[in-house]
Amino acid sequence: MDKAIGDWSEVIRLSPTNSEAYRNRGIARALKGDTEAALRDYSQAIRLSPGDARAYNNRGALYRRHGRVDEAFADLNQALNLSPDFASAIYNRGLCYYKEGKMARAVDDFTKAIRLSPPGEAAKAFQWRGLAYYHQREWVKAKEDLRMAIRLAPDGPDGYNDLAWVLATCPGTSMRDGKEAVKLGRRACDLGGGKRWYCVGTLSAAFAETGDFAKAIEYEERAITMPGVTAAGQAKALKCLELFREGRPYHETPSP
Repeated sequence: MDKAIGDWSEVIRLSPTNSEAYRNRGIARALKGDTEAALRDYSQAIRLSPGDARAYNNRGALYRRHGRVDEAFADLNQALNLSPDFASAIYNRGLCYYKEGKMARAVDDFTKAIRLSPPGEAAKAFQWRGLAYYHQREWVKAKEDLRMAIRLAPDGPDGYNDLAWVLATCPGTSMRDGKEAVKLGRRACDLGGGKRWYCVGTLSAAFAETGDFAKAIEYEERAITMPGVTAAGQAKALKCLELFREGRPYHETPSP
């Protein structure tokens, strides 16, 4: 990333009005984790080229990742005003609706993104549409979408993790399958290199669903102490741990 940032900075020095160079340097800075510098670059790209839908999309996506949802909506809607069939902007807006709990609108945007994206790029939209369906209590559709996400991105851990969670914790009794959830949860942990706390937590819930509470407790205790665990994740893990110590699995109630 440092070399990429250096090269784009040299392009900007040689051509100070090159909006694409600012946008691309913004991408590199965002990937490096320098959020404020990336936002400045995207904003400069927009000032230099107000019709650049990609710069609005990139800035909107970065706003969303940092919880600035109103600013994200403004940028993503502007990107779509400029380019109505811009699949990435539609997908990113769907994530904003999901974050706000507006699941029907999220489903609509993810569905459009799936229609407009090549199959190899549609996996994330299937994954998030599946989660949105889950929160709408449309569990069969949720499972179908998560399976499709896995088929399209078989080397990505998140699709396996999300399907494992649904099969382990779904309020719909007929949807639960602890044995398959363990298999999927193990795969998610393996693909994530064993370093993703939420995958370890999902595997714990899967073991609990099979009745193996010793393993459930072992993995939940591990997830709680892993690097990167969020406060919300830790609180849920502690709740699960309490249930597992009582010999009870964790079954979730999705948000309305």
